[in-house]
Formats: sequence, structure tokens, C-alpha cells
Amino acid sequence: MRFSELASLWRNKPDRHVLPGWWETLILRLFTHRRYWYTSERELMHHATHYYATRGVAAMLVVVALTLVGVESYRRVRAQGLVDTLLSAKTSEVPTLVNELVDYRRLIEPALRDVAEGPSDPSSLSGDGSSARENKARRRLHASLGLLPFDPDQLTYLTKRLGHAQPAEVGVMIETMRKHQDNLIASQWQILEDNSQARLGSEKLRAACLLAAYAPNDTRWESNTDQVALALFEEDPSGLEAWIDLLRPVGHELVEPLTIQFHDPTAIESTRVLASRILAEFATGDPLTELVLDANASQFQFLFPAIQSDRWTGTDALLAELQSRRDVESDEAGRQLARRQRNAAIALLRIGNHEPTFPLLDGGPDSTARTRLMLDMREFGVPLKTICDAISRADTPSTRQALLIAAEPFANAWVPVRDRNRLMDLARQHVQKGNHQGERSAAQWLISRWLP
Repeated sequence: MRFSELASLWRNKPDRHVLPGWWETLILRLFTHRRYWYTSERELMHHATHYYATRGVAAMLVVVALTLVGVESYRRVRAQGLVDTLLSAKTSEVPTLVNELVDYRRLIEPALRDVAEGPSDPSSLSGDGSSARENKARRRLHASLGLLPFDPDQLTYLTKRLGHAQPAEVGVMIETMRKHQDNLIASQWQILEDNSQARLGSEKLRAACLLAAYAPNDTRWESNTDQVALALFEEDPSGLEAWIDLLRPVGHELVEPLTIQFHDPTAIESTRVLASRILAEFATGDPLTELVLDANASQFQFLFPAIQSDRWTGTDALLAELQSRRDVESDEAGRQLARRQRNAAIALLRIGNHEPTFPLLDGGPDSTARTRLMLDMREFGVPLKTICDAISRADTPSTRQALLIAAEPFANAWVPVRDRNRLMDLARQHVQKGNHQGERSAAQWLISRWLP
């Protein structure tokens, strides 16, 4: 009835005001059969459908337009936020931010180009410039790294900048430029192989770091590591750990030139110690064992953690050195043997293998190694607890005497109360029950030094 009434009204006055509502139009379309419609009903439904379809499409277009405007506004705000974050972020955060920027190229590129194309001295981040100039150079670096995924021309600036970058920046630049490594390897080998005086060691070091990441198996490493090793000693020691991580893929190639510095008697002590710090990360196997045997106290402290790692299997070599009875042809050779046996014994003591050191502590034809071992235990980092353990396990009075004497340098140092009390108990025990005069005298002397 309602359908017929509407059709009659439409026939008398074809006006949109008499059209059924959109919901009525939908219901009529779904629940009435078109073939039973009269001509007036067909005409009514045709105009109603056209009317609501036209307005529906128009409304949809408005919604889509508003949505696009909203999305675009959001993307602009988001892009500007990413640009601001990129320029002010720590350099270590740049790779993650660069990955986010790729989807906003159209929106971020103009802002980044304004920063990247500004004047900047690549060397202004070498550490000796004003903070304002350093900040400006850092912003330009970040902008250039942000543009790199869609602008390979940024490599020109970045490769120049690499030669003066700080170690943390070098790692980020290498990671970000990895997709362009084929365009960089040749030029960086040219820098590394350039032996002219105009080429700075710092530039060679940074080129070596890039090549270590991109071409670690290149045969040219064999003849180009000496200057890299020397350049490491010219850098700020505070960045050493970062340089070590960057050079780790070719660390084995640096062992030989670093070992030369490790042994060089003309080098200053800080250089030799620095060499030991680096060698502790790169040396393995027999070379590491030889370094441990030849180290002085300062070098030994850095090398010892390396022989506690899974990459070292040199216990047998230390045992063999302790048992060596080779003839020496000079006093210097004898002193060297004594130093090596002392180091072998200290290393074994510190890893908890006490018994093999007892023959050396017991004495022998040449007491030089025994004396060195007694006097140097504390300096070489043997804990007092280890000495107490060794005293408890020692099977001869002479060995116990040597260990009691070795504990004396700890008297003026801070040691755990438990270890101090244990040592005094052991000393009193040997004063009272020791069956050897030397052992009793050493224990009494130790007590007098610790408890004046």
C-alpha cells in the first residue's frame, strides 16, 4: 500500500520530496519483485535509486577526500617529526631512523637537502672544534645518511666525512652505506695503500674499518696492516673498544704488527700496554700463549682474560714451559727463561691449576724463576684467596715457605676479611706445626708484617 501511494503521488507530482526514504528504497529493492511493479512504480524507484546513489557517491567522495587530507596531514607531521628526530638523535640511532624515513621521501627530502647541502667542513668533528660547529657537522652527516637510500650522490660527501669520523660514527656510516659497498671498496683500498706523507694514518684506519666490513677476505690485507696498527696508537684510547669491534673481521691480520709493538723495547709503556689490550681480542692459539709468557705485569692484566676464554687451549704449552730445563747461553737468556716460567706459573695459578707450579716454588738449581714468582704474584693479579688455596695444597715445606712469602705484599692492600683471616690461620698453623725452620720463619715473619 505504501509503495502504491508513493507511486501515485509521484505520478501526480514528480518531486524529490515525495520520494521514499533511502531505507524505504532499499527495503523495496530487496523485498518486492520488480516484475510486478507498475510503470509508475518503476519510474518512482528509478528516480529514487538515482537520487540516493548520486548523493551516496558524493558523500563517499567527501569522506575519501577528508580521509586523504587527514592522512596527508598526518604524514607531513610524522615526516617533520622524523626529520627533527634524525637531526638531533645520537648517531648510533640513525640507521633505525633512516629505515623509517624511506616511506616519506617526498615529504622529507626538501628539509634534509637544506641541511645536507649547507656548507660544512668534514673535519669539524675531529674533536677540536666548537660545540656549535660540531653540532652543525653532525646534523649534516645525519641528513646525508637520511638521503642516501634514494640519492647515491651523497657518497661523495660521506666518503670524505669518513676520513675524520669518530669511531661510533664510522660504524654507523659503514652500516648505512653497505648497499653501496661495490662503489666504495676500490677507493678505500687506494687510501689504505697510499704511502705518501700527505695521507694521514687516521684516514687509513677508517678506510681499513670499512674494508674490514666489506672485504675481510681480500688478499691485500697481508701487506697493508702495519700502518693500520700504528694508526691505532694515535687514536684516543677512549675509543679503542669501538675500533677493535670495527676491525674484528680482520683482527688476525693485525696480530703480527701489533706483536712487534708489544715487544718493542724502545716503545713507551703505554704503547706496549695498548698493544696488549688489542692483542687480547685478536690473538689466539700459540701466538696468544707466547704473548702471555713474554708479558710484563701491565700487559699480563689485559691478556689474562683472553686465556680464560673458549678460544684459548694453551694449558699444555704453559705446563711445558714450567718443565723446561733448556740450557741458556747468556745471562739475558736465563732471565728471559725465568720470566717466562714465572708467567706460566702465574697463569696456571690464576686459572686454578696449582699443583704444576709447586716444583718451581719448591726451588731448583736456578732460583731466579722462584724468586720472581714469589715477588710478583700480587703485581700480576694473583688473588690472596688463590695463594691461600695453594698453601693448603702444597706438599713440601719449601713450597709453603715460598707461598707465605708471596702473601706479604698484600699486607698493605685491601683484601676480603675472610681471606685475611684464613691467611692468618694458616700462618699460625705453620708456626705451631711446621716441621721446617724456613717454613716456620716465613709464617712468623708474615704474621709480624700483617699484625704488627
